[in-house]
Amino acid sequence: MSRSGAPAGNGNYWKGYIDELRIYNKTLSASEVVDLYQQSLPPTVKGLTAAASAGTIQLSWDAVQGSTVGYRIFRSTSSPVYTASEISSPSISCSGSPEVCTFSDSGLPSQTHYYRVSPENSNGYAETSNEANASP
Repeated sequence: MSRSGAPAGNGNYWKGYIDELRIYNKTLSASEVVDLYQQSLPPTVKGLTAAASAGTIQLSWDAVQGSTVGYRIFRSTSSPVYTASEISSPSISCSGSPEVCTFSDSGLPSQTHYYRVSPENSNGYAETSNEANASP
């Protein structure tokens, strides 16, 4: 970009806002930029398990510090689970010490279902958890 804010070579100006500007006394490598971005997201969910009972699949995982918005749950009937397979508005319960979160998934066809969970904060959602599966 030129100093005027227009990309070099054309007169189109960028329209938008800059958020969380940081200035470093060196050029950052691509991996350093990724590391800084990921530090602003919550850590990845650990310990995801899935168990089936009476036509319901029960997920449980260790609660994540910094998950201020909640969790996203992804389900698929094939592995690997992609983020396009998000369950909309899951009802998640977290309690205990140490805190454990649970989600019950019912009304599913009798086949193997694969899950991943991702904690979310105001900066976005973190990398998805390990994959867990069960058959109702």
